[in-house]
Amino acid sequence: MFGAETTSTWLYILLVLAWFAFGYWGATIAHKKQYSFWLGFVVGFLGGILGIVVLYIIRPNKKRPANPHSGERTGYDPAPTGAKGAPRRTKVCNMCGNLVEGKEQYCPYCSERV
Repeated sequence: MFGAETTSTWLYILLVLAWFAFGYWGATIAHKKQYSFWLGFVVGFLGGILGIVVLYIIRPNKKRPANPHSGERTGYDPAPTGAKGAPRRTKVCNMCGNLVEGKEQYCPYCSERV
């Protein structure tokens, strides 16, 4: 039914698609950890499953400042007030951008230290 050439052609197509899938997977992991999207793509594309494991192991990039044009909020949000008008210590998680209220030291959404 199918010749050897047709089978090998489909195999090559699947391998190229797998490379691009690993590249995209690596890019999304790197972006979540505040590294370059393209760096993650290259590591995932060239490294395959080993590159994905490396990207999962590395720590988030804390030195990269938040992009002021991305709409991300960082630091303290002084607007909310407590029951007696005293300002609550509401913080914004630098990793996921969710509000963390009170004296919590870790974000309840992504478990990063605030």
